[in-house]
Amino acid sequence: MPGRDLVHGMMIMVAGVLLLTPGFITDTLGFLLFVPAIRDAGWKFLRSRIVILGGPAPAGGRHANPHGRDTGPQTIDLSADDYSESGDENSPWRKPDRE
Repeated sequence: MPGRDLVHGMMIMVAGVLLLTPGFITDTLGFLLFVPAIRDAGWKFLRSRIVILGGPAPAGGRHANPHGRDTGPQTIDLSADDYSESGDENSPWRKPDRE
């Protein structure tokens, strides 16, 4: 998982922005974010508060649902027989130029 490296890169970018912002406190925070030990402490703090909602699908081909409900397959596959251009004439989604 590249999470740690991504967060460290983001913290270095934030440190650069803080150093460009005028002020003693922003400069101090910017310099502190360049210290790897401070970034590791920040990553440990953030890691415990991050919730991952997605992930790879299980072997059965169905996606995991955090609420425990089975949502079924996530892909709808239509064959040529299932699809047609003609639809309900009373549909509000019908183009007005079609007759």
